[in-house]
Amino acid sequence: MRPTLRIDLADGTSATIQVAAPDIIAFERKFEISLDKLETYEHLCFLAYRAQVRLAVTTADFDTWLNSVAFVEFIEGPKVS
Repeated sequence: MRPTLRIDLADGTSATIQVAAPDIIAFERKFEISLDKLETYEHLCFLAYRAQVRLAVTTADFDTWLNSVAFVEFIEGPKVS
């Protein structure tokens, strides 16, 4: 099952996105852990950010993008412990 995320933005809009291999690899390279070791909310937000970069939804850096986000959650996939 491919992980699916819901991103709620501060402006009231939301998006549902599927995580792909490039997003997972970027996550593993940045945090030096596998996706099944996802532990923090920052991990979850970074995964959502990388998916939106891949989909050309954003060109902002991570912190700028994060300021536009209200909430991120898994719809399908691993849970943050």
